[in-house]
Amino acid sequence: MKRTFTFLSLLLYAFVTNAIPFLQEGKTWRHLYANYFYKEKYYHPSHENWFYIENKEIVGDYEYFLIRWETMTFDSNTHGWEQAASNSSNGHDGEDGCIYLHLREENGRVFVLKDDYISFCISKYGAYPDISSMQVDGEDDVLLYDFNLKVGDTYPMPGHVIVQKTGEMSYDGTAYPYQLLSNSLLIVEGIGCVNSFGGLVEYQSKPVVSDYYGMYATYLTWVVVEDNQEEIFQYKNVMSEEQLLKVSDVSTIEHPKDGFIYDLQGHVLPQKPAKGIYIKNGRKYKTGGKSIVK
Repeated sequence: MKRTFTFLSLLLYAFVTNAIPFLQEGKTWRHLYANYFYKEKYYHPSHENWFYIENKEIVGDYEYFLIRWETMTFDSNTHGWEQAASNSSNGHDGEDGCIYLHLREENGRVFVLKDDYISFCISKYGAYPDISSMQVDGEDDVLLYDFNLKVGDTYPMPGHVIVQKTGEMSYDGTAYPYQLLSNSLLIVEGIGCVNSFGGLVEYQSKPVVSDYYGMYATYLTWVVVEDNQEEIFQYKNVMSEEQLLKVSDVSTIEHPKDGFIYDLQGHVLPQKPAKGIYIKNGRKYKTGGKSIVK
C-alpha cells in the first residue's frame, strides 16, 4: 500500500509541476575530468565516471533504481582508458569491479540507500562521509537531491550550504531548472550536480580539487547525459580565471605537442576522423587538413 501511494504521488507531482524525472530506465551519466599542467601549459584527460541505470529492485518498502558505477582512468603511457578496480564491499558489488547503488525518487527528491552511499564514499575517497544533514528520520536512505528548494533554503549537505540562485538552462529545446548553491555547485533538475569533482552521487566536492606540489589542477570538464543512447543534456564546465589558474575554458588550453591526434574531449584517436575537428601538436584542424586558427 505504501509503495502504491508513493507511485501515485510521484505521478501527480510530475503532472502538476511538469517535473523532469531524475531516474529513468536506460539513462546514463558520463563525467569527464582532466588534469591541467599549468607550468607546461597543457592538459590531458585523467578519468571518467560512468553511471548506468541497470534495472529496478524492491528493498524494504520501496522500489529502487539499481545504478552501476564504474570509473575509467587514462593511462598517459598507453594513451588508453582502463577500468579502475573497486575497493568497496557493500554487498552489491559485482565481479566486474563496479559498485552498485540503489536510488529512488519521490516528489522531487532523490534518495540513495545509506549503506550504499557510505560504501561508495569509502571506496572513492577512503573516508566515512558526513551524512548528518542528509538523513531522513526513520528511513534507511539519505537525501541526495531536493529539486524543490528555493533561494535561501538550506541544502542537504555538510556545512551551511544554501540555495543562492535559481533559474533555467536550455539544452536542445528543453528547459532545465537549476539551483546554484553557495559553495558554487550547480544542481540541475533531472540531471544532478554538473560541476563537482565528486560526480553524480558524492557531489560534495568543489570543482577545483587538487594542486599537487604546484604542478597541476584536476577539475571537471563536462557532463553528458543520455536516455537510451540519445543525448539529452550536456554541460561544459566554465569557471572563473581565478578558479582555473588563469584558464577560463578547457577549449582554450594548449594541447600537448606530441604528434598524437586528439578529439575535442582530449581523447587520443587512432587516426584522423572522417568528419569533424581534431587537434594535433597543439593546433585544431578540420577534416582535410585545414588548420583552424585559435
